Amino acid sequence: MAHTIIRPAADANKDAIACIHYEALEQYNRFYQVFFVNQVQDSLLKATHKALQDPKTTFLVAEDSETKVIQGFIRFEKSQPAPPAEPQPSVTPKSEQESEKDNKEKPAEAPSIWAVRKHLEPIWNKINGRCDDMDTIQEKTVGSQTHIYIRHLMISPEWQRRGVGTKLLNTVLAQADAEGIPCYIVSSAESQNLYLKSGFEDLGTWHIDNEHWAKEIVHTEKELDMQGNEWLVEEFAGVGEVEKCMVKWPKKAEQRQDVVDK
Repeated sequence: MAHTIIRPAADANKDAIACIHYEALEQYNRFYQVFFVNQVQDSLLKATHKALQDPKTTFLVAEDSETKVIQGFIRFEKSQPAPPAEPQPSVTPKSEQESEKDNKEKPAEAPSIWAVRKHLEPIWNKINGRCDDMDTIQEKTVGSQTHIYIRHLMISPEWQRRGVGTKLLNTVLAQADAEGIPCYIVSSAESQNLYLKSGFEDLGTWHIDNEHWAKEIVHTEKELDMQGNEWLVEEFAGVGEVEKCMVKWPKKAEQRQDVVDK
């Protein structure tokens, strides 16, 4: 009988992982595509491939034992507290000519795969202003200790609400409990119940008013005599996103032993 297997992801799974990531965010893909120079689906594939090569990042996939279909994935990393800053030796400031020469000798940086259209950068920066607050919450809550940061937990739409997400999450939580370290995540509204049921605590909530920003985009482009994105206002009327910073503290040793004994 077919069942779900949780295993480390391989580079050969990058297409499936990127596809699941894209499909899981289908409701918002057209909204965010307006901001980006490159196609979101292509950028996700490149970003996934790069992340799979990162030794600090771990991907686990849920796989059907018979068909080998990838049902979902979880991406996480173990974050270490920053070491205390070492005193730096004093450096003689460079002359203007030396600085200019250094800048000329630096190789040009490759454009980001997530490059934002220039005229929409001010709106994009406002939308992402919440990230500073979220980073502060993370630093205050778990920044001083080793912790697991769950960056993504994505399930293919056809496998949602079938226990796949719970299996992936429990695998990571078991590792965190075994090491006695907390887990931190920024959750979407769609996944918050799963995390609350798994013992996560709510640290704070942030809202993204897609309808408001859709109007801002159209207004900005109208002032620049640009057209083509007017459909945003109707499609995202009443649409908003909710994000929560959440943490799960490790079970105490005696609690972990109780689970093992059972």
